Amino acid sequence: MEKMTTDIIQLPQELGMIGQDRLKAEYERLIKKHFSFTKERELFIEVTTLAFNALAGDYQNVFIEVPTGVGKTGIVKTLAEALLSTGVIQNYLVMTPKIGLMEQYEQERGVTLNALKGRANFQCLGGEICDKCPQKHDPDRMCKYTSVCDAEHAPCRSKKFRCKVKAEAREEFAELKENDSGPILSSSCKYMEQYFNAVLSKRVLTNPAYFFKVQSGEHTMFETRSVAFYDEAHCLPNAIADIADKAITKQDWKESWDVKGDDENDLAPEFPLVEENEFWKKEIPRMVGVSNEKLKTIQDEISLEMKKDGKDEAILHELDKRERKFTELGEKLNFIFGMLDVTPVKVFVDYSKIKRTPSVHFKPIIIAPIAKFVLDKASAKRVFLSASFRDAVHWVNTLGLSMDKTLFIMVEQSPFDKKNRPLYYDSCGSMSFKQKEKNLPTLIKKVESILEKHKGQHGIILPYSYKLGDEIYNGMKSDEKKRIIVHTPNKDDRIDAIERFLNGTSDSVILSPYLNEGFDGRGDRARFLILAKMPYPSMKDTMIMERLKFDQKYYIENIACQPQLDADGLCQNFSCGQPCKRWYTLSTALTIIQMAGRIVRDEKDWGNIYILDGAFGRFYKKNTEFFPLYMREAITFL
Repeated sequence: MEKMTTDIIQLPQELGMIGQDRLKAEYERLIKKHFSFTKERELFIEVTTLAFNALAGDYQNVFIEVPTGVGKTGIVKTLAEALLSTGVIQNYLVMTPKIGLMEQYEQERGVTLNALKGRANFQCLGGEICDKCPQKHDPDRMCKYTSVCDAEHAPCRSKKFRCKVKAEAREEFAELKENDSGPILSSSCKYMEQYFNAVLSKRVLTNPAYFFKVQSGEHTMFETRSVAFYDEAHCLPNAIADIADKAITKQDWKESWDVKGDDENDLAPEFPLVEENEFWKKEIPRMVGVSNEKLKTIQDEISLEMKKDGKDEAILHELDKRERKFTELGEKLNFIFGMLDVTPVKVFVDYSKIKRTPSVHFKPIIIAPIAKFVLDKASAKRVFLSASFRDAVHWVNTLGLSMDKTLFIMVEQSPFDKKNRPLYYDSCGSMSFKQKEKNLPTLIKKVESILEKHKGQHGIILPYSYKLGDEIYNGMKSDEKKRIIVHTPNKDDRIDAIERFLNGTSDSVILSPYLNEGFDGRGDRARFLILAKMPYPSMKDTMIMERLKFDQKYYIENIACQPQLDADGLCQNFSCGQPCKRWYTLSTALTIIQMAGRIVRDEKDWGNIYILDGAFGRFYKKNTEFFPLYMREAITFL
C-alpha cells in the first residue's frame, strides 16, 4: 500500500481525527459513484476524501502533491463532481498551463468539461476575402498580416480590429443572459460561442494565464467560481508573473499629455527612460488623470454621434477604437500603480532590438499580493495539484494565501515499483560555466555509452539549454547522431521534431531542452531519460537576480550573517543552508523532479533515468529534504 503523509497546517480537530475506516466509508457514500477511471488506488480514496472534507468545511486552499502518473486528472474530475453533486459547490474551474493536458482532460473518462481557449485556437471568419489575400498565409496558422488586412470580419486574434461578428454575438448573448434564455448553442463566431457557453457552464476547462487576463478585463462576463482546480500548479507563479509584466511605451507617454496643437509648448516632454520606482509612483497618477479626461471626451463624442439621425459608422468605428485604447491604457496604468504600492517591483528599460523604441517595464519581484487578488477573483476556494511542491510554507507565502485556511497533502511513496524506475547518478564532472569545457568530453562519452546500452529503444536527453544541447550533438560520433532528433527554439520546428520522435524508428532519441515537463513519455515512447545538466535558474535572468538580492537583503537584516559578496552583490556560498537560498534551491529541486517524471507513467511501465552533471551529488546531499521519498529510494550512486 502507498504511504501517504499529510503536512497539515492547523488542521481542525474533526478533520484531523478522521481515521482510515471513516475515510473509506465516506468515500463509498459520497465520492465513489463519481469515479469513472480504470483503477482505484488506496491513495486515491484517502486524498479525495480528505480534500472533500476540507473543502466542505472552512478550508480555502488544498495542496495535493502526488507522484507523476498516478492520475491527477481522475482526482480532479472525481473530487469536483462529488462536491458539485452534494451541493458543496455550485460550479468549478479546471486550469492547466499545457495544451496537451487540456486535451487529456477532454479525452479522459468522466464528465465533459466546457473548454475555454484563446483566440489563437480559432480560424478567421474572413471567408473569401482571406482566400484572395495576396499574402497566401497558411489558414491553419495565425495570420501575420492583420495590420494590413481589410477583411470585414478581421481575424479574431488581432487587437487592431473590432470584429463585427464577435461584437454582435456579445450583444446577443448579453440580451439572452438578461432574459435568462439559455446559452448560444451555435454562432458564426466559434470563439465567442465557446466563451459564452463557458460563462454559463458549471464545469469549465481553461488555461490559467488566458483566464486571468479574460477575467481581469473591464467587460468580463465571468463571475467568481466556487472552486478552481490548478493542475501542474508549480507553473502558477510564472503565469501570474507574466500577467503582471507591464510596460509603458513612448506612445503611452505621448497619449498621457494634454497636447492641443503643433505649438512646441504643447508637445509632450521627451519619454523618460527612468528605472526608479518613486519617479513612476509620482508620474502615473498624472498620466491616469489625463487618460481619463480623454476617455470621457471620446465617450461624450460617441454619445452625440449615436443621437444623430444619420450617424456615421466610420466616425463611430474610429471613436470606438480610441475608446478601447484609452480604456486599456487607464487599466494598465492603474495596475502598475497598484503593483508599485503593494509589492517590490523591478523597473527597467527594455532596449530590445525587436522593438523600434525602448519601453519601461515593470515586473514584480514578489507576486504574493498580485496572486492573492487574481486567485480570489477566480474562485472562492482552490485546489492545487502537482508532483512537486515539497514545501507548504513556501507555497502559501508565494501565493499570498492564509496559513490557517490551507491543507497540504503529500503522497511520499509511489505505487510504481522502484525496480521499474531506477535513477542512476553517474557523475561526469560539473557542467557549470567554469568547468563545462573540461568535463564536456566525458559527458558526451557517457551519453554515447548510454545510447549504446539502450539500442532499439526510444529515449530522451534533457540538456536544459539549447547551447549545451548543440555542444553535445556536435561532439557525438556520426553513427550515434543518426538516432538523434534535435530542434531549434522555433515552435513549428519543435512540434515537427516531437512528431518525428514519436513516430520514428524504434531507437529514435530526442535531444530537447523543451521536454523538461508536460511531456508524457509512457511505454515505448521513452525507455530511458538523460539529465545532462543541473537546472539551476539562470543567473543571467534579471528577475532571478533581483529575487536573490531581495531574499539576501531580507535575511542579512534579520539573521546574523556576514556573507562574502561577488561583483553582483550576491553571496558566493550557494551551498549555504540559510533561508536566503531556499527559493533558488527549491526551484532547482522541483525542476529535477519534473524532469525525472517524464518517463515511467503507470504500474506496468519501466525505464532508466540517468543524472550526469557532477553538481547533482553535492546539491542532493545539501537539499535531500526537497526530494520525495519515492525518488530518494530509487537513486543509485555509481
